[in-house]
Amino acid sequence: MSPFEIVIIVVAVLIAVFLFLLFSVFIINKKFFGSRGDFSNIVSHTVPSDYPDILSTKITTKNENNVTLRGYFYKLKKDEKPKGLIIFFHGVGGGQNMYQAQIMYFVRNNYYVIAFDNEGSGMSDGKCIGSLGQCNNDARAVLKFVNSIDEFKSLPIYTLGHSLGGYASICSTLNNILPIKKSVSISGFHDLVSISMVRIPKGLFFLRPFIYLFGYIECGKTCNYTMSKAIKKNPHIKFFHLQGSNDDIVPNKISSDKLTKKTKNAKNFKMKIYEGAEHPHQAQSPKAIDINTLK
Repeated sequence: MSPFEIVIIVVAVLIAVFLFLLFSVFIINKKFFGSRGDFSNIVSHTVPSDYPDILSTKITTKNENNVTLRGYFYKLKKDEKPKGLIIFFHGVGGGQNMYQAQIMYFVRNNYYVIAFDNEGSGMSDGKCIGSLGQCNNDARAVLKFVNSIDEFKSLPIYTLGHSLGGYASICSTLNNILPIKKSVSISGFHDLVSISMVRIPKGLFFLRPFIYLFGYIECGKTCNYTMSKAIKKNPHIKFFHLQGSNDDIVPNKISSDKLTKKTKNAKNFKMKIYEGAEHPHQAQSPKAIDINTLK
């Protein structure tokens, strides 16, 4: 066998291994996100009609995939000047209606709230969630929608989200679409690759670059968004992260620990750890996050 033939065989084997590993990541992603996020349809929660003092208006927009995103614009029925506008981002598995108690808490404290469901979740169109990185593209579509409404232009604007939504909340500031005053993450993770690796056995650590590549193929450059990058690139925006010490869905090592390490000198970032709290605790209890969080 000639040296040239050996090189051809080696290259062919490497390409085959590369494609196999990339396909493996595709299969893993499909297992976790190959269905719709309609968990909110089977879990008990309040609905807009449970709040007679609040006006809930259905809204729609389209993301970059031309998929229709649906949500609500919430405000008090009584005519009163709002303190600001909160853009809310939900977590994986359901839609924004899983967070009605939290949303209505802020509305009753005289904030407008815009809350959309991500592609493939809740009321929005889409065959499946697709991938975690889609949240960044959906967030960009939501920010563009808000930017198109004249009524919102004079209001202080805040972003707030839980879990995947917490990540999306902070990373949405990288789009530079709106003059965001403060961005809040509740149990959010630092970056997409880290949260993906949490569900993969440690022995498969070599899949990390393939997870990144798959994310880039699926969602483009937004797959590279990280919380620390958003915090560092936006020194004029205040950032706040809340995390439960016993969170086993988004472990501290890929959230608060990473943020502590990567934002040591950031004067625009603060963090609070809830001792004994688990993953869902903060977002589903209005008592855990209050109006002072937005100051």
